[in-house]
Amino acid sequence: MTLEEHLDRFLKQPGTFVTADERVFITHMRQAKAAGVGYGWMQQVIEWEWQSKGPGSWGPEFFAKEIARLTDELSMAIEDDRGIL
Repeated sequence: MTLEEHLDRFLKQPGTFVTADERVFITHMRQAKAAGVGYGWMQQVIEWEWQSKGPGSWGPEFFAKEIARLTDELSMAIEDDRGIL
């Protein structure tokens, strides 16, 4: 599904809209991609900007840390269950 198709579907929901500035963002994102900027890098930069504004941000970095934390907790629980600790 293309971005335009997603936007069309999104805009069919009551009360939704896309501002002119949001459309400019999409244009700039596409220009950055055409210039060789990767989507992963864009997503990471957005996450860092979001993090700088306060708690509650999520993205690749957040999920990598969360996966590591949950893996550690699971490992500790398994060790506890086996009587290793």
